[in-house]
Amino acid sequence: MGYIMDLRKELGHRPLIMAGACVLFINEKNEILLQERADNHYWGYPGGSMELGESFEECAKREAFEESGLIADELLYFDTKSGESTHYIYPNGDEIYVAVVVFLCRKYHGEMKVQEEEVIQQRFFSEDELPERMDPMNEDFIRRAFAMLKTGTARSSEVEELIDFRLLANRNTYAAYSNEVEASRPSAHDFKYEKDGYTYIDTYVGGEQFAGEEAVFRDGIAKYAMNYCGRVLDSAFSGDFLKEALRAATRELPYRGPEHYSSGEYTYTCKVTGDIDWFQGYEEIFHAGTKVYECFFHGGLMH
Repeated sequence: MGYIMDLRKELGHRPLIMAGACVLFINEKNEILLQERADNHYWGYPGGSMELGESFEECAKREAFEESGLIADELLYFDTKSGESTHYIYPNGDEIYVAVVVFLCRKYHGEMKVQEEEVIQQRFFSEDELPERMDPMNEDFIRRAFAMLKTGTARSSEVEELIDFRLLANRNTYAAYSNEVEASRPSAHDFKYEKDGYTYIDTYVGGEQFAGEEAVFRDGIAKYAMNYCGRVLDSAFSGDFLKEALRAATRELPYRGPEHYSSGEYTYTCKVTGDIDWFQGYEEIFHAGTKVYECFFHGGLMH
């Protein structure tokens, strides 16, 4: 905390805005590393304040190593916290408001060793055995991380990059009336989009009753694929509205469209079980309360 300590010499205990980063280390049992702090005896995760010129990632890795002995090989962005709820007064009277980025880390190495002047002890905890005296500013992140681990939604940076590309490709092919290419099969419709080493290909056959497949490749190697099969149920169906809903897909639900989307008398819904690694889903469109379209889909990452 060299930068913050230098400020303290000038400003004393006055409130400061402290930018920082923290790391939630996760082991193969889906347990999270927690430490008992020496200053307040709360249990929380390793992290600390940023030094001049550091990025959030650099700060997170440095603080995590200094406090735990572990070297983070890959960080996954989890969340950011700032505002009134981050106000804290240290036992020595120093007052801060925190702006912090929290990362998850599954890939790490090193030998666990605490920074004795700041940490009393550390170990990995399961959700069922969390200590009673949790750091109030850490507890919400810890419990949300465990909830995410239960649903399998903790994604690597490589997968996050793939999802970003898939969403970009989705907004630049069928759903955007663009990038249709020569068909690879008789009576088929093919769409293709490429960027930064990634290639997206979507091909389908049929019309009011259809089936198809989309796939994402990275440097020529298949990374993701999804099959879909659907049908139009009523003449009130609008292909324009379907494309509008597909363009509204989110990172949380990146497979077809969002969980819910409405425009005028049309409503789109999408339900998915599983995560990007292995999933199944079903989408519907309603017009004035009547179902006019349905589609089943399933897919996942290629290993």
